Amino acid sequence: MRIVKLTKESKSNILENLLKRSPNSYGKFESAVADILANVKSRGDDALFEYTRNFDKADINPSNIVVTQEEIDEAYSLVKQINGFGDAVKDAADKNEPFYINRYVTNLTKSFNKFYNTNPIMKDDVDEETKKARLAIVDATTKVIKTALGLLGIETVESM
Repeated sequence: MRIVKLTKESKSNILENLLKRSPNSYGKFESAVADILANVKSRGDDALFEYTRNFDKADINPSNIVVTQEEIDEAYSLVKQINGFGDAVKDAADKNEPFYINRYVTNLTKSFNKFYNTNPIMKDDVDEETKKARLAIVDATTKVIKTALGLLGIETVESM
């Protein structure tokens, strides 16, 4: 996976460039995702801990992770929504209807707001590994929202 920083120059033609992509290239992404899902299905938490160590640089293991079922459900719901971004972009491109992206980002921000308000991040009673995990979700959500808004031609601010 390559990470691209969205700048004024790079976002000027981003939708046009996305539309030029061949749908035939999506197979390599599907294959990588399928491999990750198969690994998680076969190895369970061990695979998740390994991915977290490799990608997020967080040392999460059974002895230092305490998460309620409600937190798991909320995070899962938000991550599932984040993963739907590609489908929203594809629908917008296939149907030449940008409102698919608009609707997607509106729903994502509602879900993120709920997650953020019910899962404190910077409070003193939140352990460091939980903070890192929650910040990873915040980071992923922020990147998707910025990209979606960029595709719609809306500039974002770094802070308010």
